[in-house]
Amino acid sequence: MPHSLKDYDELHDGQGHLVRDSEEASRALEWVQQILEKDQDEHHGGVERKGDEDDEALPISDEAAAELRQLLEPLHPADVAWILEALPLDERLAVWNLVKSESDGDILVEVNDGVRETLIDAMDRDELVDAVETLDTDEIADLVDDLPPDVMAQVQEGLSHEERAQLRAAMSYPEESVGARMDFEIVSIREETTIELVLRYLRRFETLPDHTDQVFVVDRLGHLKGTLSLSQILTTDPAVPVKDLMHTDMLTLNPLEDSSDAAQAFERYDLVSAPVVDEAGRLVGRLTVNEIVDVIREESEEDAFAAVGLDDEQDIFASVWEAARSRWLWLGVNLCTAFFASRVISAFDGGKLGQPDAHAAGALPRHGAGDRGKQGGPHQEGGPGFHHQRHPLGGDRRPVRLGTLLGCTRGQDAGPRDVPRHAAQHHSGCRGRSGRAAHPPLLRP
Repeated sequence: MPHSLKDYDELHDGQGHLVRDSEEASRALEWVQQILEKDQDEHHGGVERKGDEDDEALPISDEAAAELRQLLEPLHPADVAWILEALPLDERLAVWNLVKSESDGDILVEVNDGVRETLIDAMDRDELVDAVETLDTDEIADLVDDLPPDVMAQVQEGLSHEERAQLRAAMSYPEESVGARMDFEIVSIREETTIELVLRYLRRFETLPDHTDQVFVVDRLGHLKGTLSLSQILTTDPAVPVKDLMHTDMLTLNPLEDSSDAAQAFERYDLVSAPVVDEAGRLVGRLTVNEIVDVIREESEEDAFAAVGLDDEQDIFASVWEAARSRWLWLGVNLCTAFFASRVISAFDGGKLGQPDAHAAGALPRHGAGDRGKQGGPHQEGGPGFHHQRHPLGGDRRPVRLGTLLGCTRGQDAGPRDVPRHAAQHHSGCRGRSGRAAHPPLLRP
């Protein structure tokens, strides 16, 4: 890791281009955390940090703001989004205010739903409109549910007739379908043309759409007839007709197909892109490998979060009440399982006094101390939850609050009726000053 921002700048090549690698976001996150912590110690040491429910940006000095801008400017929007997800709300808003406005739209697409909601709440109407207008129609469709209606209405006014039709089409498909993830930027040609005309047509583009490895051959009505790879176009005699060179044996996807099934097809056939056709055989879009990678990643994160009772789209720094509400069922099932296990164990312990309570204590999941570990669990491979562990438990009271809230509530539900009778009789002589039976040592918190 570099020891100063000057060292971080040396990660560029001789022409000043940023040399990207898989650890770039991790290094940047560490620098952001160090800059914020140092600034708080030097300029705001006597100011007490507010709770997690506060929705105001952390106050930072001009020097820290300049350092953060220098650090964030060369980063890819996906890396900035990853950093924002890894920061508590007040720090996240402070960093968000320093991000270049032209990257706002791309970052909003990259962050999860919970974090996106906090960022949108921190933006005014004009900022939101400017950010969304820089996006493609398929990306705008991803943000529709989170944007205010008046913002969406103004954005749609600035779209062309074709773009509005594409937006309506993308919004009409189920969330996990191919149609919801397909790209409308496609390069199509006619089968009656020659390779020379195709080359002239491609040179008219300033840049080809991302992940373009093939062009699609269609008839006058837009029906898909075949595909032609870019390598064929570049290496074939320009006088050859397209219909003599195109591939007619190709994989096609339906907009209503599940994206998970499409991901398996991409893996099986090593695809970069695939055409999406409707029931009539008309070409309506294409699915690209970057979307497939997102599908695989989201499914993996969803499974990992579900294993600890969390939602993969939830903000891990949300308020205690929101976290308790989302994990209530999972923690309740764990508690019931623990008490059931303690009863089963007590049936085989030979009637030893006090042992059932010890088994119950041992069977209960360690929610208080383990909450931070479980939040970081799905992110151990470079995830934001892992890097947030820079604070000791005393520096972040959220796990303690969540454990106390759930523990007290579940403790009231369990009550004295869950204490084995013979254990209660055994300890009836151990009373405190209040006259009530004291907890046996094994059950003390």
